[in-house]
Amino acid sequence: MVKRSAREINAIIRDKMPGYHLARRSPAAAAGDSDAQPAPRRQRRTAPQSATPSVSDLRAKYLGSGASAPRDDELQVDEGEEAEIVTIEPDVSDGEPRHAKAVVISPDGEILGAQG
Repeated sequence: MVKRSAREINAIIRDKMPGYHLARRSPAAAAGDSDAQPAPRRQRRTAPQSATPSVSDLRAKYLGSGASAPRDDELQVDEGEEAEIVTIEPDVSDGEPRHAKAVVISPDGEILGAQG
């Protein structure tokens, strides 16, 4: 996976989402909470795979027993190419707090989704 520089990511954000820029710091720090600490990690009660149903069980549950399995060409993934998730902020200068967004950027520089 090729890691993009902050300058490259900011150029993608400015091109695809005008009015936003790459966040410079964490949302807690941007809100003025200088004593912000990361949330404590929760202890896992079970191993991740012990409580996760198999894909075939999920297909049967939600799509019914007659649902066809995906074709092999639908399951192809390019190894080494992954989407990046970054935090962006709106361009404002009025001093009002603004909400940050999480954005998913594809390997070819397209915005796949945003939340926030």
